[in-house]
Amino acid sequence: MATHLAHRIADHAPGERSTLVRAVTLLFGMSVFLGLIPWLLWRLGERVGGHFGALGAGRAGDVVGCAAIAGGLLLASWVARRQWFVGHGTPAPFVPTQTILTDGPFALCRNPMQLGAGLYYFGVCLVAGSWISAVTAWVVSMAIGSAYHRLVEEKELAMRFGAAYEEYRARTPFLFPRLR
Repeated sequence: MATHLAHRIADHAPGERSTLVRAVTLLFGMSVFLGLIPWLLWRLGERVGGHFGALGAGRAGDVVGCAAIAGGLLLASWVARRQWFVGHGTPAPFVPTQTILTDGPFALCRNPMQLGAGLYYFGVCLVAGSWISAVTAWVVSMAIGSAYHRLVEEKELAMRFGAAYEEYRARTPFLFPRLR
């Protein structure tokens, strides 16, 4: 099934989309990314936290949460700008970039949008909920995002960009940048 989805995306990917299509896709994706997904993760985290009698995160949680929100949004914005202006696409798989991106945030790791989203979700759930809610959001978003990227996106990118993607994949970490 994952390979079939990768083939479908790769078949649909070629061909630059109009600015209107890219803008509508980006706005829709932003509403899902900034609103729906964090709300769902917060609800899940609160259910998990309720089983452990979790309390709010307090002042330290607010500070850490706000820093995670800011860092996640900055990284996600950087990625989206590179995908829009350099790759002529969006973060959405159905309006993907038309060129392989290996610089900027993509030089740090192969999935900087997932890293930025995970930080954002962690921060939102920490500020709105508890430490347990935030950790639940982080774990769930990293697990689902990593599964998608490993099972679908990496295959699709290899189909579209061939050896250039395989070389990039070999030298660039999957999710967490190397500390040098």
